[in-house]
Parts: sequence; structure tokens; C-alpha cells
Amino acid sequence: MENKLYVLVNKITGDALFEFDKNYNSRIIVGPYAVLKEMLINNENMPKNLIIVSEEEYFLSKKKNIKNQKNMDVKDKLCNEILEMIHNGLPKDLKNAIEFDSEKNDRNVNGFPSITRCIGNDDIKKNLWERFDAYEQYLKNKIAFNNDSQLLNDINSNIRHIKSAWQWYQKGNINKATEQIELLLEGYVSDDFFVTELKKAYGIKQIAGYNELKEEGFDYSEMEQHPITLYRGRISEKVLCHRKEMLHRPYKKYEKIPRQRFTCEGMPALYLSTTSYTSWLELGRPKEDFYVSVFVPDERGERLRILNLVIVEEIINGFYNVSIEGQNIRRKELQDKMISFWPLVMATSYKYLDSHEDKVEYVIPELVMRSLKKFGIDGVAYLSKHLEHDLQLQIGVNIAIPIYEEHLNQGYGAVSRYFKISKPEIYSEQAKESYAKCEGGSYINDIYYRQETSYQPSINLADGAQSYGNTVFAKFDNYMVNTELKYYDEED
Repeated sequence: MENKLYVLVNKITGDALFEFDKNYNSRIIVGPYAVLKEMLINNENMPKNLIIVSEEEYFLSKKKNIKNQKNMDVKDKLCNEILEMIHNGLPKDLKNAIEFDSEKNDRNVNGFPSITRCIGNDDIKKNLWERFDAYEQYLKNKIAFNNDSQLLNDINSNIRHIKSAWQWYQKGNINKATEQIELLLEGYVSDDFFVTELKKAYGIKQIAGYNELKEEGFDYSEMEQHPITLYRGRISEKVLCHRKEMLHRPYKKYEKIPRQRFTCEGMPALYLSTTSYTSWLELGRPKEDFYVSVFVPDERGERLRILNLVIVEEIINGFYNVSIEGQNIRRKELQDKMISFWPLVMATSYKYLDSHEDKVEYVIPELVMRSLKKFGIDGVAYLSKHLEHDLQLQIGVNIAIPIYEEHLNQGYGAVSRYFKISKPEIYSEQAKESYAKCEGGSYINDIYYRQETSYQPSINLADGAQSYGNTVFAKFDNYMVNTELKYYDEED
């Protein structure tokens, strides 16, 4: 078992407490949790506003905001040397006690990435069942969870609902299959973290819309007030000029709708992404004829109720830390709910790396879409399965809104008029200088990339790895927001 050490951090500045040796060299104070806790209690000269944070968490937070990786490597090396020095000097029984205490408070879940990649001959059902078993066993073996019978029962119940839904679906009984997913969702739909209005959906705005979750000393006002900007792409050899050409597939009663992730047979849906880049990924990285429009929700659009499936390990692990949040009941409750909800996220996040026909990876996502209407939910937010890793979630969230019926015999759902839309424009690398004239506008750019105050994921393009804010896609996002926005039926 890995031995865990901690640092003292000023919760206002975010900096670790340093001490000086006899040669006046500074170093971070690192030690076991029990030792640092005793220092805080017994030393009256300790600075105020100190909290105890694991050294791993502290340096991870610093890595997100530091540019000089060499400097970070030096700090990592120093931390490892101090860890080894302190730990080797402790009696064995104290070491064991510290390790047990650390394990008891370690509520992290590791080893379960959200996207599972498969090839054509993989048996997804078998793979999913095995992952379910591994997930349950992992939590049963973890000291922080193995006595929490309610949490373990909730996980087991949700897994049983998913398995039962799959089996009913394979028998051709779609109604029974849908009922199983509805039973699972019943435990979450009344919690506004899992179902809330688009304007505060966690997958886009993170905790900015939740007062009880906000961190002290951080200004969330811009995140709350900035309009949401979403993008929709289309591949078309024909020139696209009109806003309505960027809406969902027109509603035709007998038309067969191709099977996709988060679709229902025969039912169109409006698919939107948080960046033009993610739309491009969803369409298979087209080299040409890639058209994009930006969709900005009006007041009705902002009130659309969205189911949140944007949950990854990093969110669960950073959400509630016993040593920091202490008795924050709401954060603990939400972390438990995310852990028990995770099997549904797992079951909706399979990606084949090659082409195939049966599309079994879409079974559970389809049933989720069929379940929304019962609860008055308008759509679902989920992570694109084409991302390279989970930490790209800031740029890679999709929204799927099912269209149950057409509006006023126009072929489009009523939701299509809940957004102001730009005219479609073809994306072009050659136009990057024009795009660059617009320095801001998109939600992703203004909140995550304009200021260097948060983790900024990079993406791999032909020119190599780049921070998304520096890409032509990001500049195109801003450019589109700064064009004229109208409702689709208000064409010039």
C-alpha cells in the first residue's frame, strides 16, 4: 500500500506552508496526517486559515496552473525525498495506524475511465458485466466504503436494473426495458445536480449554479451570467445558407432515423456540443464540407431540463475530501450518489474503434432517451466518446434533445425556436486570421481560456498538441458567436 503524506495549505492563497532549515533553504512542511493535525492543535503560532491536504492533491492543483514543468519536476522530487525521509523514521505501529486512517478517509475511485474502447469482435455485454463485477468488488474492498451498506446496495440495485433492461431489450420488449431504466432514474431525478435547467447544468457550468457547493473565495459570477454557447455541425457537399438547415432532421412520420448514441428509432433529436471541435469529432473529423452554426439558448432554452451524465473519476475524487470538507453533508451525499450512478454512465459510454452493424453499445443510451419523457426531462448531457481522455470534458460535452413531435407542421420540434442561431458557415483552416479578430465570445473561451485560472486541456491535431484556446477551432467558436444570431424562422 502506498504511504500517504500531507501538507499544510493556506485555503485563501492555495499555497503550502514552508519552513527554513539551518542554511536558510526553504522546503514545504510535509508529514503524516496525524502529525500535521497535532501541529495545528498544539502550536499557537501557526498561521490561520490552514487546512490539511494530501501532497498528491496539492501538487496536482499546482500543476494545473503552472507553466514551467521543469520547476514542477523539482518540487515533485523534493516532495518524494521528504516523504521517504519522514516515513522511514516512524515506528511500525504508528505507520500502520496512519495508513489505516488514510485508507478510512480515502474516498477516491480509480481504474474506471468513462469511455470503454472496443473492436468489432468484442462482446460488449460480457465486458460490461465484468466491469460491473469489478466495480462492486473494488468498493467492497475499500475501507472507506465497505461498511456503507446503503451505498453498496444502491450500486447493486442500479446494476441489476441495467442488466435487466438489457435482457428485456434483447427479448424485444422495449417497454419493459425502459421501465428498468426509469426505476433507476427515480432515485436521482429529484436532485438538481442530476436533473436541472440547461443554464446551470453541471456538464457546462460545473458548480457555478449551486450555492451549497461553491468554494470559498472564488468568484463564480461570470460563470453564472455568461450565455451558454453550443455548436452544431453538418457535412454537406451542397452549400448551406439557412439556419433551418442546421436544425435536427425534419420530422417525418415514417422516416427511418439512423441508430446513434442517445437516439430512439424513428425519433429525431437535436444534438449540440460545447465546441465546434467536438462537433467535428462526432462527424468523424471531416477534411472538408464541414458546416457549423452556433446555438445560444433564449430564456425558454435556458429552462430546458437536462439529465447530467457528465461524471468522470476526476469529478468524483475531487468532490468530497473528509479532511477538507469535514461534515459537509451535501458534498458527501452527492459523491455517494455519483458513485452509485456511475454504472449507468459506464453502460452508456462504449466506443467501437472499427465499423460494425449491430450497434449494441447504443442499447442503454437509447433506453435512457426513452425514459426522459416520464420525468419531464428535455434532454441529456453526456461526454463525447471521441475525446482522448476524461480531463478534456470542459470542451467535449454533448447535449441530446429528443423531438417527440413536430411543431405547427413545420417539420421541426418546438425546441428549435428556443435558440438563436447563426447562419451556417464552413470551417476553414485558411480563414484563421479572420477568426482571430474575435478575441472572445464563446463560453468555453471566456471562462476557461481567456484567463489562466483553471486547468486547460490540450488536444492533438495535425500540428501536434495544442491548448484548445490556441487552436483554430477555438477562434472559430468565438467568430461564430460574433455573427448575427436569429431564430431559424426569422431568416432575412
